[in-house]
Formats: sequence, structure tokens, C-alpha cells
Amino acid sequence: MYDSATHKILYLDNNHPVSSVNTFKLCGTNLPAVNSVIKVALTPYGWYGTKDTLTYYVKAGQCQTASPSLSLDKIDTTTCSVSIDVPVRGKDLRNISKLKGSIYWDTAHMSLGGIKFATTNINMNFNHIDVTNAANGYLTYNWSDNVGHTIANSDPLFTMVLFPKPNVSGGSAIWFDNTPQSLEIDTAIGVAANKASYDNGWIILSDTPQIVQNVNVLTCYAGCVPMHYQWYYNGVTITNDTLNYIYTIGSGVYTCSVTYRNNHVVNSNTLYVVLPVSLISFNAQGYKLFNLLIWNTATEINTTHFNIQRSANGKDFSTVGKLNAKGAGAYNYKDITSDYSRQSKLYYRLEIVDKDGSKTYSEIRELRMDNGLLTISPNPAKNNVNITGSNMKQIRLLDYAGRVVEMKEVANNTAINISVSHLPKGLYLVQATYNDGSTKTEKLVVE
Repeated sequence: MYDSATHKILYLDNNHPVSSVNTFKLCGTNLPAVNSVIKVALTPYGWYGTKDTLTYYVKAGQCQTASPSLSLDKIDTTTCSVSIDVPVRGKDLRNISKLKGSIYWDTAHMSLGGIKFATTNINMNFNHIDVTNAANGYLTYNWSDNVGHTIANSDPLFTMVLFPKPNVSGGSAIWFDNTPQSLEIDTAIGVAANKASYDNGWIILSDTPQIVQNVNVLTCYAGCVPMHYQWYYNGVTITNDTLNYIYTIGSGVYTCSVTYRNNHVVNSNTLYVVLPVSLISFNAQGYKLFNLLIWNTATEINTTHFNIQRSANGKDFSTVGKLNAKGAGAYNYKDITSDYSRQSKLYYRLEIVDKDGSKTYSEIRELRMDNGLLTISPNPAKNNVNITGSNMKQIRLLDYAGRVVEMKEVANNTAINISVSHLPKGLYLVQATYNDGSTKTEKLVVE
């Protein structure tokens, strides 16, 4: 029985007075008249009572103001290049019979990748979510059931999978449509949308690049799909390095500046690298009968030896030679090769082996195998002839009887011009002598 003057339920029913329990208050409007009998039943959340067509919810000692809520996680990401899971969570969702509304996001920063469903007893599925407007930055959900459902607080109802778009950073909001006509949380006990609360989400997208060292390879990890990388060594620009990784030059400070497609430039963290071997230089020179590898070291800490490695494609290397370490200084190694490879490319690197068996690698050097080539143009010639080659030391012009009619020192030039206008017409021989002592001869016609 309910007393409107004291706002107390005097009887749970005709046979059970409430004198032995705490005072109850009945909440709501259009309360029944004094001395009306209200049928009540005990639930895990309090007392559930009915009178005529009205439904009330009462709880010990206070007026129960039902306030269910939906919330979106606030996420702080460390990179823009991965998917972001944003759960839609419920709180105080008891006896739920309807969920209806919309969720929006900023399409300038993120796009929808998909939906994941949690294992709640609400059993929401793809039939209850409409993503046809995902390109415009929102989805709608519309679920209903004639059974009142209850889920544990903070359990995800479903999860939005979002992908950051290229070249964005900062904060990006995700929010509910909190218009009561559009967003509803209806329950079997009369709780409507205007008594619900909504906690919007916020995603922090970070485009700050991070440099990670793996032995002597440095990789710059940057989100949001950069269009250009610029590396620096001790504050000096490393030219022609636009990849997201480099091989270390030596011990020192490395940084990387990343340029995004919106021309926004972001600097990475600073990484100080200490290498067991500090290479001052490493070069490869091609000759007709061998290739010469030359390198210089400033320091060698616990280094046992150098493996000289060669590759035909720049990826798959095999060891072709070995030199023991001597502490520091200059090294050279002759790699004997065959003439069949003169017009191709070879790649070289150093594998530096320490006493504990650990290995580091030098930068890769590309060597065009064009030593021994000799080009004469024009041929036939009237006035002047251009002679082109690699690693040439001397050019001699001989008549067909083998007599030297012209001789010039090349001094490692790749091209030389010789006047033939004073020579009688006829057939001549051009003979090139290379730095390794080998020679090559081609015919020349003087008109």
C-alpha cells in the first residue's frame, strides 16, 4: 500500500507489511491514490512494481532515477598507420528492449574499416547496423527485441574499426547523435532516451616518426604514409636517401625528417648510435680481371675479421673473401672475376664479425661491370674521334702496320678526344691500356 503523504510503501502486498525493512520511495508521475495496493517483486536491482498500466521502479532509501548510458573509448594512438578499435559500450542497460541511433566521425581524418560484434546477450548483428553512409562519416544502428535484455556494465555492444587517412595528425572526434528522436534506449521498465547519457570518443593520431636500430640498419617508422624521408648524420644531410631505412655510416647522431603529402614536415626522435666498427669509407672499383674493394676504419672494437660479400641482385649475398681485422686503418681486397660479367652489375658489402659472433654490415656498393669496354665515335672519322672506356690508363693509335702514330695518357678519364684530320685515309687500330695492365684493341677507319 502506498501513502502519498509520506511517500512510503506500507505493504509489499496484502499479506506482507514493510515494517521490518527499510523505507522505500516510489518514483515517477501519476502515482496511484492513497491506500491503493501496489504489487511488487524483488529483483537484483531493487523493487519492481505495477499498478494498472503504470510501471514503477523503486530502490531502498532513494528515488531511482534511471540513467543508462552509451560510451565510446578515448584512444591515444602512437602511429597513424594501424587500425583503431573503438568499442561502443553500455552502462546500466537493464531490461533493454530497444537501441536506436547514429554515430558520426570526421571523414577528413578517418574512414570506417568494419564492425566487430561482442558476445553480449543483446545479439546485435549486421542486420541491425546500416553502414551505407560510412563514406559520409556516420552509421546507424536499430535493434529491438520483445525480451528485456541486461548486460554487464562496460561490455561492448559492438566495436567500430577505423583507419586513419594518410597525412593527418592530432585529435579526431567520434560522437553520438544525441537528438532524442534519433537516439533511443528504451527498456521494459519505461526508461527512455531523454534519461540516457552519452560519452563521445576522442582519438589522438600521432605522426611523430621513431627511429629503431637493428644492428647497423636504422628504420624510421612514421604513420600516415609519408611521401619523403630525409636522413641526417651528426646534423649533416645524407644525400640521395629517401627510403625509410639506411645503413649506418658510423657512430654518431642520426635523425630523420618526414614530409607528408600535405607538405607537413615532422622530425623524428634523435638516436645516438655506437658501432663496434666505424667505417670512414668503403668503395668498389672495377677492372678487367678483378674488382678492387677498398675501405678505411677509424675504430674497431672487438672485431675479428671482415667477410667480403658479393651479390648479383643486391639482395642475396655470398661471402667471396675474408680479411682479418688489424685494429684500424686501410684495407683492400681483389675479387677475381671473369670476363663474362663485364657488362652487368655486381653489388658488394662488408660483413663485420665480432669476437662474440655478432655481425654488422656496411652499406651496399653497386659496381657497373663495364671495364674493358672501348667505344669509338664516330667511326669512320674525318676530323676528330671520341674514345670512351673505364679505368683507362693510356690510348695508342697505330697504323695497320703496327706503328704508333698517336699516344696519350688518359689518367683515369672515361673519355678522350683525338684529332685524326692529319692522318692519311685508311685503317687504324685504337689500343687501350687499363690500370690493371690489360689491353683492348678496336678498329678505326679514317676517311
